[in-house]
Amino acid sequence: MEVLEIKGFEVKIGYDESCWMYDELWDGVHFLSNHRDYDNECSLDLTIEDIIEGNIPEGYEAVAINSYIHGGIALSLGEFDCPWDSGVFGFLVFKTGEFGEDKQGLEGFVNGWQAILNGHIYYYSIIDSDGEIIESCGGFTNMDYLEEEVNHIIDQEIENRKVKRTNRIKTMIKNRVPLEKRMAV
Repeated sequence: MEVLEIKGFEVKIGYDESCWMYDELWDGVHFLSNHRDYDNECSLDLTIEDIIEGNIPEGYEAVAINSYIHGGIALSLGEFDCPWDSGVFGFLVFKTGEFGEDKQGLEGFVNGWQAILNGHIYYYSIIDSDGEIIESCGGFTNMDYLEEEVNHIIDQEIENRKVKRTNRIKTMIKNRVPLEKRMAV
């Protein structure tokens, strides 16, 4: 875990060990594999043999997912050049149109899933000077996006606090609270 100080807030960033499996996130997206470590149940009652023979339920389509497993897991819709550590990892079965006409979201889905399998999922917690958690969120596969999100939330929290303080001071002025009592705010 990494602890940063950003604009007076403590930010903790670490690996999100409680992240769910990626295929559970998408309704109608299933993964079938014969790999000893990554096989899972498919609610469509399909086998890999069914997919290879083209026996896919109506309204669904299947795409082969290739892997290179050597110290980590690299997933791809294309092939790898290593005949020893790579090959077909399994098949992704999804509702027709789930990833658009050109399947533009499929590569992102595979990259996100690869991040989960390799443990590259991050969370953050933003804590103020009183030790209160302002915001906490996990499931990030992109550190740049996580940092943008953290900075946006901190900027928004600072602005909200300024507005709240200004409104308190205006209320005190309106109610003619003596200046020495207003200074403590």
